[in-house]
Amino acid sequence: MSRTVVIVVVVAICLGIYFLVDNIKNAYKLMPVQENPTMQVAPFADWREFTSDAEGFQVSLPAYPQHATQNVFIPNTNKRRKYDMYAAEKVNGSVFMISVITYPDDVKFPPNINILENAVQEMMDINPNNQLEKMEHSRFLNHDAVDFSIKNPDFQISGKAIQQGKAVYLLTYVAKIADVVPTEYQHFLDTFRFIDKTVPAAVPPPEPQAKR
Repeated sequence: MSRTVVIVVVVAICLGIYFLVDNIKNAYKLMPVQENPTMQVAPFADWREFTSDAEGFQVSLPAYPQHATQNVFIPNTNKRRKYDMYAAEKVNGSVFMISVITYPDDVKFPPNINILENAVQEMMDINPNNQLEKMEHSRFLNHDAVDFSIKNPDFQISGKAIQQGKAVYLLTYVAKIADVVPTEYQHFLDTFRFIDKTVPAAVPPPEPQAKR
């Protein structure tokens, strides 16, 4: 093979390598770049299910709730009703609250929409600046219910009152007017359900001691 032919072959090979590398680079440019995807967090993924066996309900809340209980006289009687309040607070101060008002067994307590309206009115009376924006009858979990909305200069209060047996349940969302998120309140309602209450186990009598 002559020297000229060798030079031509070498040049051809170099050109071939150059075009091959260039084509590979261009092809790589056209391939999609794998970027780190932004993590998509499902709505309410950080909320947790809370169950109260004693008060017979289950619900999703943004934080573990604080629990307080109090016995209050029934108006115009010497009997008391029991208030159990479960309140979960978000970082921005919004509060999701379940208030369970339980009446004693010896008090007649048939289902009555007026009882629910009275419970809403009592909440209204707590703050003289409260203004009732809405109070409507509805159905919730196959029970008669009252939907209500209360507003004062600082807060918006949305809630639902339901009667279950001897108890009235008030589901309440309290938020600063600028921080109201309707979807959070709706999620709160959508996840609420009644469960069977736990019956306290009977305490067995102490065993008699053997005589010595």
